[in-house]
Parts: sequence; structure tokens; C-alpha cells
Amino acid sequence: SASTRSRLGARTGDCLVLYAGTHGISHALPGVADAAARLADEAVHVTFVGDGSDKPRLQRRVSELRLGNVTLLPAVPPADVAEMLSAADICLVPLRDVPLFATFIPSKMFEYLAAGKAVIGAVTGEAAQILREAGAVIVPPEDSDTLAEAIRALAADPGLRAEMGQRGRAYVER
Repeated sequence: SASTRSRLGARTGDCLVLYAGTHGISHALPGVADAAARLADEAVHVTFVGDGSDKPRLQRRVSELRLGNVTLLPAVPPADVAEMLSAADICLVPLRDVPLFATFIPSKMFEYLAAGKAVIGAVTGEAAQILREAGAVIVPPEDSDTLAEAIRALAADPGLRAEMGQRGRAYVER
């Protein structure tokens, strides 16, 4: 809803990009803030919802970069996640570029797909494979330029986002 979107920081006409989950060292979230910086003059708003050990570092990065297009919110109860996902236009699944994570499959990616959302995965290995099969966009981990480009392309194409959402949802149902 419009009120949920506004609570998540999006203005009318913004493409709302959401990361919802643990803010851990493994998620490379400061790099997502760097991608947001490259989109500062565009109708794109990036919202991070959650808590974790790496949140202070993310907060510092957002302050240093003076990002007006980023909102940082605390974790919400599981019951509120569906409403947030339905308000988002693009959902992010970022992980650090560490060989260990090639075998790691974040459960949030299934939630995002099931919600019928366009998903961008900054992941490798098995997670990237699954997301590719589900029709998501895959970019290299910790590459904020390529992530910004992927967000820009999807922000400009609501039809493609809708199509990706349907494909992802159908994938999860299968």
C-alpha cells in the first residue's frame, strides 16, 4: 500500500528496492549502499529492514555518503514481512564474495520469489543457479557498479519486473 511504501521511505514514483533480513558481515550491505549512491539522482529508493552485527557499519556508510535515497529500519515481526514485500518493487539477495558462500542458500530468496517480486541476487554458486532458474537477475557479489546498473535497468521496466515476479512465483510453486 502507499502508506507502507511511504513508511519504507519511498516517494510517489520511486522504484522501491528492499533488503529485509539480518544485517550480518556476510551480506555485504555497505556495498549495496555504494550502489544506492550511484542512483542518488534517480527515482530509486533503497530500504534496509533488519538488525545485525554489521548494521553500524552500514549506518556509517550511509551517513558518509549522505544518501537521501536510503532508509534504514529496525527488524520487524515476521507477520509484517509480507506487507513490506508486497510494497517493494525489487528485492535484493546480496552475499559477500567468499568461496564459502558458494554453497550457501539464503532462505529469504524463496520468500521474495514466492511474493512474486523481481529479485536481484548478488550471489554465486548454488544460490545463483536457483535464482537464474527462477528468472532473477544475477550480478557478481560485492560489485556495486553492476548492482546499480541492474537496479537501474529494472527500475525503468515495470513490465519486466512483473514478468520476473510471475516466473519466480511459478518456480517456487513448482
